[in-house]
Amino acid sequence: MDIRLERGFTLEEAIQMAYDDDIDVHEIYIEPPEANILTDKDSGEEDGGGLLDNLSGRQLLPKAELVLRSAVTVDEAEPEEILVRPANGSDPNDVYLDIFEEFLGDDVIGLLVEQSNKYALFCNQPHPNISKEEMKCAIGILIVTGYNELPGRDFYWDSKMDMKNSMVSDSMRRDRFRQIIKYLHCADNLQPHLQDKMWKLRPLMDLLKSKFIKNWIPEQDLDYDESMIKYFGKHSCKQFIRGKPIRFGYKMWCLNSATDYLVNFDMYQGKNPRANTVYETHFENVLLH
Repeated sequence: MDIRLERGFTLEEAIQMAYDDDIDVHEIYIEPPEANILTDKDSGEEDGGGLLDNLSGRQLLPKAELVLRSAVTVDEAEPEEILVRPANGSDPNDVYLDIFEEFLGDDVIGLLVEQSNKYALFCNQPHPNISKEEMKCAIGILIVTGYNELPGRDFYWDSKMDMKNSMVSDSMRRDRFRQIIKYLHCADNLQPHLQDKMWKLRPLMDLLKSKFIKNWIPEQDLDYDESMIKYFGKHSCKQFIRGKPIRFGYKMWCLNSATDYLVNFDMYQGKNPRANTVYETHFENVLLH
């Protein structure tokens, strides 16, 4: 696919161009507004994307980018299958748990525990005394709710047989889970880095990046492309990409291997505060010409 990037439009102009039949608009990216300690939400429904009128004033101020395309296709390489083989006599589930903890180890859990406890105090609430074991359990419950979906989180603790999940309800009390999720945080609100629009997630993202690179086995073929993280909630960084399987969510730049291993990533936020401007200028000129 031949991709061309166009800049210098307001959001309203970009949307009008997207509905023009003479212009093949592949994607529209809205630069998130300036970072702020307070949450910036649009007024659209959480189960949909909302309309232009739902955008807040701070969302309408940033610039928009258009990605135009032509009908040129590129063949994709077939990924290789990777098998995880346990040692003789060991439980296969232990192998998968060890691999999981390579990425979500004690340092990541410790970060979440420390910042979540701090955030509760920041909100003038009693210290929740969240432990590492409780945080691991809460994250495990979130993972379960991702693939074993019910109408709402509380249903996992429901007394009815068609709803209750014994593994979840026996692991943690419902009210304790609610409290941990309420204060779940990755960064210290008393030390904001407002030049970085993703500063609230940056400590966690940096930890995960270092682990992804550390555990990567270098290979020749790599792929650099965007990926969408599905999200229908109200947030200023939410993107809309027409014609994609996932139309609403966060846009993530991803560096992947041919075996689908995520080597590196970064969230789209308009101008990257960590970017090397000299390198980006030369690299962009190569792509556009």
